[in-house]
Amino acid sequence: MDEKQKKEFEQKLKDKKLWFCPLPFTHVFSSLSGRFAPCYDALARTGHNMEDTTIREWYTSDYQNTLRKEMLKEDYNGKFFKHHCTGCWKQESKYGRSDRQKYVEQILAGTFDSKVPELLRAVQKFQDDGKLDLDERILDIKMKMFGNACNLDCYMCTPRSANTRTISLKKLKKVYDPDLDPKDGDRMNTLKHDDIEYLDDIASVAKYTRSIKLIGGEPLVMVNHYKLLDKLVKTGYSKGIDLIYKTNLSVFDMDGYNFRDYFDHFKEFVMKISIDSYGKYNDYIRKKSDWPSLLDNMKTMRARRNARVNVHSVISFLSVLENYKLIALLKDMGIAHTFYIIEYPKILQVKNLPYDIKQKLIPFYKDYPNIIRSLEKEQDEAEFIKTIEYCQDLDENGFSKEKGHDLFALHPELEEHYIKAKQRETRH
Repeated sequence: MDEKQKKEFEQKLKDKKLWFCPLPFTHVFSSLSGRFAPCYDALARTGHNMEDTTIREWYTSDYQNTLRKEMLKEDYNGKFFKHHCTGCWKQESKYGRSDRQKYVEQILAGTFDSKVPELLRAVQKFQDDGKLDLDERILDIKMKMFGNACNLDCYMCTPRSANTRTISLKKLKKVYDPDLDPKDGDRMNTLKHDDIEYLDDIASVAKYTRSIKLIGGEPLVMVNHYKLLDKLVKTGYSKGIDLIYKTNLSVFDMDGYNFRDYFDHFKEFVMKISIDSYGKYNDYIRKKSDWPSLLDNMKTMRARRNARVNVHSVISFLSVLENYKLIALLKDMGIAHTFYIIEYPKILQVKNLPYDIKQKLIPFYKDYPNIIRSLEKEQDEAEFIKTIEYCQDLDENGFSKEKGHDLFALHPELEEHYIKAKQRETRH
């Protein structure tokens, strides 16, 4: 785009004349089943799967071109994007805010992960030709196709996200929440994750790839993830690729592979580390986690010149009790910290805590209005009872790592409330 075209395009975005999203121009996503989609939030089926479609074929497909065409029309009534971009469309309809809008704001600010020039060139090429092919380093690849294998067993995680959850939830007395049904894990439709052809396909577009985001489960325990890194290094293009991890960072060594061996072969490592609480409280929430080892691994990554480290916390029924201590630690270490306030599983919502406990917590989160709003919501006592009994059931089936690390030993303030709540339940 020349400067005039760029300004015209930006003005259309400012005036909200276009329902535009940059991801169809820059982004490739595949799910656990290997299904291609415009992004993680695009829920409709596309008819394209890694079993029968290459990354390049997906990027240049009629599906993607139809989506791009509608997004460059001055029309908010496009049937195609309404059907396929359901995540953002619903968010904007209900709440007036979506990831798509965030990306547009980044474009106008000249950021969008520092690839605005490439994006604008891609938009112009598509406007000129009605199609788009790979001819420069523009792709951001996001992959869940390595499966949901994980080495931890986190109390708030669902069977779809980690195979360890299916095993542990099958041991419990009952299903406490629909999102904690182990049958969901049994129904997982995943690729044949040992099929090397998928790895070869990703490596074949290394020349055009800016970043690869790896999601699990836990990517650092997946052998095929290391096989992919080896293939990317062999292409000679790996030093232009950022590796982005959503990880618990609990291990660096797996089946003869050492994550440290790849540090000098890629442009940058972006480590989004999942930590939910502080010390022994985190180890309880994230069973098999080891706090001292986690801190050592985090320090190792921070010492790398080509690594960026940030921490992401799930704010839940248990994590909110001690997360403020983690906030203080990360501030001292100079590490960025983001949050997700849990909605599902429903029984693990912050609001299920007793009123007086929530009131005592509010001053610790005075700089975090979203967390305070969660703490101010009215408790559903029946859900509180269910949550406690879910944690107790986990403990009885070996969830607690060691003696003294069961729910009431760690959080004695919950026991008194539970006893009184059960008494009221019995009376009614």
